This record gives sequence, structure tokens and C-alpha cells, in this order.
Amino acid sequence: MIQGGDPTGTGRGGESIYGGPFKDEIFVAGKLAHEGRGVVAMANRGKHTNTSQFYITYKSCPHLNQKHTIFGKVVGGLPTLDAMERVPTDEVTDRPLEDITILGCEVFANPFAEMAREEERQALAATRPEREKREREEAEAERRGQWYSNPAGAAMADGAEDGKGGGVGKYLAAAAMGESGGAQNKKKKKKKVAHPHQASSPLGGMGSLGAAKPKAKAKANYG
Repeated sequence: MIQGGDPTGTGRGGESIYGGPFKDEIFVAGKLAHEGRGVVAMANRGKHTNTSQFYITYKSCPHLNQKHTIFGKVVGGLPTLDAMERVPTDEVTDRPLEDITILGCEVFANPFAEMAREEERQALAATRPEREKREREEAEAERRGQWYSNPAGAAMADGAEDGKGGGVGKYLAAAAMGESGGAQNKKKKKKKVAHPHQASSPLGGMGSLGAAKPKAKAKANYG
């Protein structure tokens, strides 16, 4: 591997953007592992001692799994990584004999965002039974409310849903239909009766009778 991120060039320098060291972010084994070339991870001096130093692997390093925070992988520019590996190093310090400077990089995808989405999907799947139970209870509570506010209507709805109309609902529904049918029969039997003060008009409709003639006023005698 090749290690960098130390502005002092001593291997003991570097400071995190938080000022002091920050905690490891190590996930379940198999999620992120030191497999193949180009794995980018934080260098440290022990647990939760991350600052600014990092390394890039030239090959798989399984012995580093669950010990260092992996935060990336080289997916473009592998020829550059090959050129870095070919730079000769000091036999004692293992430092490159030529300065190697990374001028820039580009982030293609954020693995942590994908892991966060996966964890969210797993959390939703774990709470699905509880959510379905709550939905059933809410639906049952709403159904009971309909029975209290409109028993006949709720009974008819229950009969339509099960296709049988059995239970108490069929009696309530029958009673409601009987009351409605009786009212209609009464309307059919009712006959139109002319008002005693009204007579047929020449047009066949109902016309008003002529007004009665006013009585003559009695004459009063004076003296």
C-alpha cells in the first residue's frame, strides 16, 4: 500500500477537520472490506484515532478488516495507481524516493449513502408487521364508528362485502327496506281531493269560486 495525508511528511503529523481525532466508522463484516486494488481507508494509531492520514491498497489486505475505516475505492485512474506503485522506495524507511502528490480526485458514488438506504429498507421491513397490525386496528375502529352512527347503512355494507347479508345486519336492512316500501305504498293510495272552496276551471285545472256579493248596508234613521 501507499500512505499519505501527512503535511509534515514524517508519518506522525496530520490533523482532522474536527480538530482532534474522530471515531472509527466500521460496519458489519462483508459490507466494506480490503479486497483488491485501490481500497481507500483511514490510517490510525489504534481505535478511534483517525486524523488526516489515509492509505490506498495495491492488493487485498484482509488482516486490516474491522480495524480501519474504509471510505472509498479507486474506480478510475488505475494507471496512475500503477505508476505510483512503480516508484522505488527507500529500503529502510520504505518512503518513495520521489515525491508523489495527488493533485485532485473525483467522487463518483457515495458508498455510505447506499448503505444508509439499505439500512432504511431493512428497518422498514422489520417494522412492517407492526404497521400492518396498526392499520388493521384503525380500519376496525372506523368500522365500529360507522355502526354507531348508521347501523342500517353499515349492515347493508357488510352484507354487500360478504355477499350473504347474514347476521344482525340483514334484519336491520330488511327493516329499513320495509319502512321505505310502506311509505311508498301510502303515497300511491292517497287520492287528490278538491278543496271545498275550489271548483274546476274551464281549463280543467283548479279555479277559485267567484266572490260572494257584499250585503247592502242598512240605512240609519236620524231624528
